[in-house]
Amino acid sequence: MPPNEQGLIALMALNTLNGYTFGEDEKGSIDTYHKQMKAMKLVLTEGKQYITEKQHMTYSVDDLLAEAYTKQRRMLRRSIDAKAGQSTKGRNGLFGDC
Repeated sequence: MPPNEQGLIALMALNTLNGYTFGEDEKGSIDTYHKQMKAMKLVLTEGKQYITEKQHMTYSVDDLLAEAYTKQRRMLRRSIDAKAGQSTKGRNGLFGDC
């Protein structure tokens, strides 16, 4: 049984954050929270676009959770790397200034 929409979005967010290192000294820092919120914002947008009833999905659940999908979308997700307070407006047409 595939995960529900919220479960799939949470898994996509964790996959997006895979590769970032959040050390003990960064725990609770503004930058850590900022990256986590950016990841959630980006995958919520993708979830709204791609997650629906199984027969109407453009991508399968396995596709959305695959490392290949994450690599493909990484260019759009580069706004996660922006420090808190930096604008990414104009750098990311799909997501505007998120």
